[in-house]
Amino acid sequence: MKKLIKDIIELDKAARTELEQIKEELDEVPAYVASQRPLIETKYKRDIEQHLTELKGKLQAEYDDKVIQTSVKYEKSLEKLRNQYKYNRERWLKEIFENCIDS
Repeated sequence: MKKLIKDIIELDKAARTELEQIKEELDEVPAYVASQRPLIETKYKRDIEQHLTELKGKLQAEYDDKVIQTSVKYEKSLEKLRNQYKYNRERWLKEIFENCIDS
C-alpha cells in the first residue's frame, strides 16, 4: 500500500512538473509569435510581390497580343477600304460630277 501511495505521489509530482513546463512553453508563445512576425510579413510581402509580377507579365502578354490582333485587323480593313476606293473611284467621281451638274 505504501508503495502504491508513493507511486501515486511520484506520478502526481511528475505530472505537475510536466504541467509547469507546458505552462512555461505556453507563456513563451506570444513572444515567439512576436519574434516571428517580421519574418512572416516579409515572406507574405515577397509572395504577394511575386504573384503581382507574374500577373503583370501575363496581363502585359495579353495586352500585346490584343494590340497585334487589333493592328492586323486595322490593316486589313484599311486595305479593303483602299481597294474599294480604287475599284469605285471613277464611278463615284462620275456620279458626284453628274449630281452637281444636274442640280
